[in-house]
Amino acid sequence: MQPSRCLPAPSTAASTAPRATATAVVRPTGTNPTVPRRAARGVTLIELMVTLAVAAILMTVAVPSFESVIKRNRAAGVTNQFMQSLRLARSEAVKRGRNVIVCPSKSTSGDSPTCDADAVWTDGWIIYVDENRDNAFNSTDALIRVGQLSSPNVQIIAPSRFENYIGFRPTGMNFGSDDLSKGTIRLCVSDERREITINITGRMTLEKLEKGDCE
Repeated sequence: MQPSRCLPAPSTAASTAPRATATAVVRPTGTNPTVPRRAARGVTLIELMVTLAVAAILMTVAVPSFESVIKRNRAAGVTNQFMQSLRLARSEAVKRGRNVIVCPSKSTSGDSPTCDADAVWTDGWIIYVDENRDNAFNSTDALIRVGQLSSPNVQIIAPSRFENYIGFRPTGMNFGSDDLSKGTIRLCVSDERREITINITGRMTLEKLEKGDCE
């Protein structure tokens, strides 16, 4: 019988030695290190001059158009404001069964507004119930509303029968210094013109006129 041999233990060096790993090189997306970067291109003087010239042309066209829109809106606004006051007076006359008068006033911002003989419609106006039908505002009359134009530089031209007051009867019919009268009131903002026509029955129509002088 042969004696047994002691065999050496298998080496573990191969299993414990660190393994080399490959490291990937990450490059920024969209860049190529072999291609040099281009310098940013600025705006040349000629391009700047062309841009300024185009802007100047656009401003020349746009500014007059914008001013025209402003005037048109102002004319429409003050006309509607005045016409609404007249319609309110007419409806109150019918509702209350009394004469209701609209008259020009310089004292619309005071504590005791009243009709003023030397006032014009652009100064402002008051609307009141003429209880005793004397066509004048006094302590026995009920004040309904005061009005004032919301825009400056407005002209209002009324016929002589409507210079001192515009009245409405319980029937809705209107009157001025004449007993029963009709007439046209013109409102202007620069060359923008509007006309309010009141017929004998008190009904009102609004018309936009061609641009021109207010007279």
